[in-house]
Amino acid sequence: MAIDRPRFDRFRAEIDALAEAVPAAEFGRAVRDRPAGYVERNGIPDGSDLELVRLVERLLGDDYAALASAIVRQFTEARDLVNELYADIGDVDVTADTRRLTRIERAVRFDIGQYDEAIARDLARAARESLALREDVRDLIQRIEKVGGKAETYASTLGNTYTLRYARATKSERARIGGIQFFEYVGAIRPTTRPFCLERVGKTYSTSSILAMRNGNLEPVIECCGGWQCAHHWEPDPLATEERTD
Repeated sequence: MAIDRPRFDRFRAEIDALAEAVPAAEFGRAVRDRPAGYVERNGIPDGSDLELVRLVERLLGDDYAALASAIVRQFTEARDLVNELYADIGDVDVTADTRRLTRIERAVRFDIGQYDEAIARDLARAARESLALREDVRDLIQRIEKVGGKAETYASTLGNTYTLRYARATKSERARIGGIQFFEYVGAIRPTTRPFCLERVGKTYSTSSILAMRNGNLEPVIECCGGWQCAHHWEPDPLATEERTD
């Protein structure tokens, strides 16, 4: 194969480490601790769903902004790594002001904003159900802890997915600048590997074919591969002149 395996292995290891560094645990603790602290001080909130949601938004607004900023800060490290490892592909550094890469930054902020609303609704639902069942504060705090656990898991998934997505987009942008038109689909095959990925690992496709692919959950495929938290990558193959899909 024409791709540089040692280079790809280093890229994958460093990007994976960067993706895992998202402060998901801290975010989960904030979702658990701030509402729980409010409940302990003030009792179970009593009011409409809208009032409860607004309360949660006040308690957690800064934490959502901090999560988004932490993920976007990692984009710079991902971009610098790609520029370092793939300096021979294209003769211009890929910078943060390209339309394609800034779009990913906007997308992560949008998805976190959407999740902000979902978590607020989940916590409001927990409070409403506690009121309906006449539970005490300890019961409500247990419900809040469950929501916090889900928040931590999602924060990890979001940070991992978008860090990988940004790195892939940076790499494919360098390849575009360098005139490379073919990519090999690279990565491990595991029992949990999606059928989309299983069908493509080890095969080489043209840019036009990749852009036409659909994975059914998070696209475009050239940036997202198999979708949410996919561990596969498109690796530029500068020597390929045709697709290899057998």
